[in-house]
Amino acid sequence: MIRRFSLFLVCVLVYAVFLLFTFPAIHAWGFLKPQLPPIKANRIEGSIWNAQVSNLQIGRLKFAKVKAGIEILPLFAGKLAIHAQLKGQGYSSTSSVNISANKIELSDLKATMLASGLSNFAYPGVRLLGKLRLNFKTLTFHKQGLIFAQGSSVWSNAVIHGPLKLNLGKIVLSVKTYKNKIRGTFINKGTTDKIKGSIDIQANGLYHLKIFFTPAHLSAEQRSWLLTISKTGPNGSYKFSNKGNLLSSMNSTGGKR
Repeated sequence: MIRRFSLFLVCVLVYAVFLLFTFPAIHAWGFLKPQLPPIKANRIEGSIWNAQVSNLQIGRLKFAKVKAGIEILPLFAGKLAIHAQLKGQGYSSTSSVNISANKIELSDLKATMLASGLSNFAYPGVRLLGKLRLNFKTLTFHKQGLIFAQGSSVWSNAVIHGPLKLNLGKIVLSVKTYKNKIRGTFINKGTTDKIKGSIDIQANGLYHLKIFFTPAHLSAEQRSWLLTISKTGPNGSYKFSNKGNLLSSMNSTGGKR
């Protein structure tokens, strides 16, 4: 009798797992969508075990293909985690998305993107060139916005291109959270020009960016141009200051300077 009951439980468990992993992704999306930022998607196919999304859009960010699926091990601890792969024009990333009742956490986020995708944060008429590599151990969001971040990004072959062009080498941004305050620090390598600065980010997306650029050599034309997009700083540096909202900047052209 006990053996039959045990066999029955195993069958029920297997069937429950089968139903879970074959549950249509389009129905799961209906449950998750109210908890997420405004997102548009043309087509959602497959099951929650192996879902595929076409033409996903978050603000100005567009992804041609998205693959996602539930991770098995966290389920045994009663947690919902999804492994996600995103691909768009000049962008690709992988991460684990952990979802709970009051927060969403991205862990082990690794991404590459073109710096031109961030040109909307730059001064009007200025383009950012090069490639960005992101490596974040943790990004945590709740309903009010980003509350925790730890990781770094590297901007290789960094170039600011406007009427003239400035080659900035490789810029490293290290991001840490201390007492609910998120701060990123900038420093560059591989060039005689020096860059130092910081960005402070609040939970609601408000940010304050300060960067000091100290050139080794500048032509009169470069100096004149820099003074149109920056202010003079200490020790022959040029100060770039920017304020705005990261979320609204995805839909507009940057913040106040």
